[in-house]
Amino acid sequence: MVFNVEKLKEDINGMQAKGIKVLIAVGGVSNPDWTNYSATSVASLAKALGVDGIDIDYEPGLGAYSSTEILKILSDTRAALGNEPILSVATTAGKTGESLGWGISASDVKAANSQSASIGLINLMSYKSEAIECYQAFRNAAASAIINIGIDANTSAVSGGDTQITSISDIKDDVAFLASESNAGVMIWVAAISVTNSIPQTLDLIKSLYQNS
Repeated sequence: MVFNVEKLKEDINGMQAKGIKVLIAVGGVSNPDWTNYSATSVASLAKALGVDGIDIDYEPGLGAYSSTEILKILSDTRAALGNEPILSVATTAGKTGESLGWGISASDVKAANSQSASIGLINLMSYKSEAIECYQAFRNAAASAIINIGIDANTSAVSGGDTQITSISDIKDDVAFLASESNAGVMIWVAAISVTNSIPQTLDLIKSLYQNS
């Protein structure tokens, strides 16, 4: 796939003009090997595109999680970015904040911040059943970060059938909880297996969230 860099910059600028923060996301479940990760290269790309920061989606898989590795990744990325840009993490964690192999643990978020990583945004890919408990674990680890609870609005959820959320009633408790919190929000997750079904449904869900919170 060939990208038109100037068009991409134009799109980024257009979103930023509307007050939308734009980040580069690195990693994901299909990229579990971080051996050759270059914080300097990713930071250079971020600066060249004019984005607001970098999102680290560290998903090495079951049995491969390494606190040493993720702490170095975050430390190196913050050093390459400088102090001002956003450093974000996405994680699938259990209700006590433990890593499930697909994202950083709450204890390592706390450790990273103690090493001046300054993680400003945490997206919890913990859908439905344990979301609030997981949120509390990460809030205890990062008091000032913005923490978003994940919502899976896709009609063919690859993250597990029991996690699929299709209406405001499915998440009313989460929305009520978020409304009472500072620096909290919602992260919409979509695996666009069916673009026709998933995108309109996601947009409808976002509208419902704003209207009912």
